[in-house]
Amino acid sequence: MVENVVTVVGRTVGIKQLLAILLFMLLNLADVITTDIDLSMGLTEGNPVSAWAYYHLGRAGMYSLKWISIFTIIGIVIYDAQRTKLRWAIPILNVIFALVVLNNLIQMILYR
Repeated sequence: MVENVVTVVGRTVGIKQLLAILLFMLLNLADVITTDIDLSMGLTEGNPVSAWAYYHLGRAGMYSLKWISIFTIIGIVIYDAQRTKLRWAIPILNVIFALVVLNNLIQMILYR
């Protein structure tokens, strides 16, 4: 019988939640790639926090802030995996980041 849970850093995480976390990471990677392409085309960053980081700290600062945020969210969700309070956080964020990536792609098409 296949188990529906895995252990991540000493925490039991359901397979569905683990897949949602992996999708979250892939969507954020897609956001980084599409944002980088948009910025190289002369477009601006739409997220005010990322825009501030980009203009004050450069690309490396913006991407560092983004990856710190991503891994903080993942850490919190894994830490809380045995409770149900944050069970829907990653799926909701996945919808949001899918829309962000779609927006980035639309900007690329419209402004190339």
